[in-house]
Amino acid sequence: MFSKILLLAFSGTLLAAAAPSAASASLQPIRPVLAPLQILTLTTFAPSGRPNSFPTESSVNISASDPNSNTVIACATKWPVFEDATIWNRINPCSESSGAAKGSRWTFQLLTPTASGNGASPLWNFRVHFAHETEKGLYAATGKFGVEDGNLSGLCSASGVCSFVLKGDNVTVPLYKVER
Repeated sequence: MFSKILLLAFSGTLLAAAAPSAASASLQPIRPVLAPLQILTLTTFAPSGRPNSFPTESSVNISASDPNSNTVIACATKWPVFEDATIWNRINPCSESSGAAKGSRWTFQLLTPTASGNGASPLWNFRVHFAHETEKGLYAATGKFGVEDGNLSGLCSASGVCSFVLKGDNVTVPLYKVER
């Protein structure tokens, strides 16, 4: 008996099979390796919330580059100051660069940093879930951002104004294809 690994090219997809066992002889597709989503900018802002002050909404703004589709996306969302609970899990649209493929659509959601939601803040401790729908399938990426994670920096002033920005210039988020 021998246990050579056979690599086969079939319709542009690599298939791997181990021989000679019947159980291992079934062919399984090897998942293509996707380049990670590159986070270019990420900023968060919350106003003081004092009466008659402007602006009256908190915000998150993100731009990212997807080397797999050769597009740059801009994602932004706002919510009323002091109403942070309203932002979690809401699906928000992103705009794409002009080179985007027809039928392509990006969205993003702010998620709590943990399942329990302890210590969550849409300003300085959160996850972002990106989804990219194309004719070829659904792709997704989820990254965690926070001061304690070392990829956000900023502060809140005594007046209540808070501002945080992406720290570093090489922040990536793994991108994967979602099986439907």
